Amino acid sequence: MTVELKRCPCGEVPKKVLPEYTGCAKYMLATPSCCSEWLIEFRANYHDIDSEACQALAVEAWNNATRGNEK
Repeated sequence: MTVELKRCPCGEVPKKVLPEYTGCAKYMLATPSCCSEWLIEFRANYHDIDSEACQALAVEAWNNATRGNEK
């Protein structure tokens, strides 16, 4: 399944967005593959970091995040 990702504020479109631990399993960071500088916190709901559910939540958070260049 291919998921379309929104452009990163760095200017590139990441090939993937990976979940990253923040210290607990309830909240994680969605980290883009392009620069790893722009991070979006999302509620992981205690899903395992390697699960499809966690990956889907990371992508959803990334795509739904407000970007400065949007109207």
